[in-house]
This record gives sequence, structure tokens and C-alpha cells, in this order.
Amino acid sequence: MEHIIAKAWEFLTKTNLDRLPIDPLKLNQEKIKFKISAFCDSIDYLKSLNILQLTEQLNGFAVNDDGKITIFYDSTLPYGKRIMVICHEIGHIVLGHSCKGLIIGKSSDIKIKEQQEYEADLFATAFLAPIPVLVQLEATSKEEISQITGLPIQISKGIAYDVINTLGHKKTVYEKRLLSHFNNYIKDYTQHNKNIVVFSSFLLTLSVCITVIICIFFFSQNSIQSLNTNIPTTSIINESNNLSSNYNNSSDINNGYISSSSPSSLTSTIINNYYNYEVFYDIPNHQDNEEQNTISRVYSSEWPMDSLKSSVQSNQTSHVYDDSCVYTTPNGNKYHKANCRYISGNNDLQCIASPSEAEQLGYTACKVCFGSK
Repeated sequence: MEHIIAKAWEFLTKTNLDRLPIDPLKLNQEKIKFKISAFCDSIDYLKSLNILQLTEQLNGFAVNDDGKITIFYDSTLPYGKRIMVICHEIGHIVLGHSCKGLIIGKSSDIKIKEQQEYEADLFATAFLAPIPVLVQLEATSKEEISQITGLPIQISKGIAYDVINTLGHKKTVYEKRLLSHFNNYIKDYTQHNKNIVVFSSFLLTLSVCITVIICIFFFSQNSIQSLNTNIPTTSIINESNNLSSNYNNSSDINNGYISSSSPSSLTSTIINNYYNYEVFYDIPNHQDNEEQNTISRVYSSEWPMDSLKSSVQSNQTSHVYDDSCVYTTPNGNKYHKANCRYISGNNDLQCIASPSEAEQLGYTACKVCFGSK
């Protein structure tokens, strides 16, 4: 068995084939002194030898026609099986197997025939998948070996087993010659694999960096948006709620308007909490006296603090309403309740005992404080 493998490697080192996968069709046929031809290209020659019928029975065979040796093969076979058939026939030739008629590797003795077939298969496997080379390539899986050699997975499985068992063994003379023959290929393959590993690592690192950058970008955008929108809004809402609470708890607030008797503490709250924001208040349109305005429609950080304080405090004059009466203004035609916003802060009011009496005098009810009737 070992001498069969040794002959396969020795023959390989004498050829021009020094890279995997081995393609026997690229052999220098003048140097090896036999030819390789497909069935379809040799029909006339096979007819002349009266062996054309063998093309329908065999995938390939080798013929010795008076010292002219030719290997014939079925070109329709898959690549892996095709190169195995050709190298099997090369094994018959190199190993000097017997002939039966014109066909090399045939014998009338069944045992000899079976032995020659086994040796030819072993030769073909060693020729197409040289174990020392695969060890140097660190190809230990059947899938990788099949990809490198072009052989079917079924055959590559047994080769992978032999590669693993050969790891760490001392190299023989034939192995060293074989490795020297494939030296450039081994270097190129190893460097190619290193480049792939480096490039794959680079792509992995790049993808991680890009992912991190994208995450940081979106996180920053969300943080900026939160700072620009959510936080001020929440602050304003909270301050508004506090201000509303102060309004509701004050006996001097009527429907959201500061009366003339509003406490100075509320004025301080407005000034201190909203000095840097614009605050809007609706002021009744019918007020004629500017000095009676409780607070301006809008004030902001552009207004001086002292001016704002004096404006609010100057209007804090006392006025007491009687809830049992209704009130009218000098120029109006409506009567109002004491807490109506249209008369808030107006000191020039007329008190009428009841709504019915006001209606007798020609006034009609205010739709704001009395509602629609």
C-alpha cells in the first residue's frame, strides 16, 4: 500500500502539475508518453480498434495499441468523478498492470483484476489529494479537502481521516520531495488565507465601529431633542401647575385674573418664576383706564424688573364686592356677578339688588358669568 502511494507522489513530482486541484488534462502528454482523449473525440479510432462498445459500459479505460498508450474517458461525467477516472487509468499505466487484449488493468484472473483495481484507486487518490500537502495547508475537514482537491465529499471524508492521523509524523524522502514540488503553492495558499483572516477581522472591526458610531449618533440626537423639548416643557408645565394652584388657593383671584387686592407674594412668584419666559394673560377689552390694568398682556426678560414690580403694585387698590348683588358698568348694557372677569379690577361699578331689577332697568345677563340662557 505504501509503495503505491510513494509511486503516485513520485510520478506527481515529475509532472508539471504543482498546484491543487490537480487537473490531469493539463499534463504534458509528450513528457508522460501517453495521451488522454474523450470518447466523443475518438469515435473513429475506437471503431478501428473494435472497442467502441466499451464506451457504453465503462466510464473510462486505457488502451495499449502496439505500445501507443491512450486513456479514453467520458467527458459528460462531473468534474470530480471525471478526474478520478482519468487518474485511475494513469495508475494502471504507471503501476505496470497487466492487459487483457488492448485494455490495460484487465485480467482473466478475478483476484488479480480486483487487486489491480484497488491499487489504481489508491494511486488516483494519492495523486489527486497528496496528504503531506494537505497537512501543510491545515486542511482537516472533508468540506475543505473537497473544495481544495475537487474530489467528491465521499472520497474527501476518508482523506480527511488520513490527514488527521498524519499530523506530527516525521516526513519521508518522498514527502519532502513532494512538498518541495508544491512549495510555491503552499506559500501562496497560506498567505491567501492570512489575507482573508486579516480582511475578515478588518471588516468585523469596521462594522463594530460603524455600529457604535451610529448608536452614539442616535443617542446624542435623542438626548439633544430631550433637552430642547421635553425638559423645558416639563418645567413650564410644573411651574404653570404651581401658579394655577396659587391662583386657585387665593380668595382674590377671579377666573384666572389678578384682582386689585392680589397679594404681593403672588406678584413675586410671577416675577421670579417667569422672568425669562413669556406669559400671556387675556385682558378685558372694555377696560378704559390704563392704570386699572392688573398686568400687561405679555412681559418677558426684555422688561426691567423694577418697572414690572411697580406696574403690578400700583394697581393693588382695594375693592370689595357683594355677592348678593349684580353689577353694571357705566357704559355697558350687561349685568354681571361679583366674580365676573369683565368687571374684575373695575372700581366704577353700579350695584343692583337683583338680576330681575337689573332686567327691569334694561340690562341683560352677561353670558360669561351667567351662562347662555
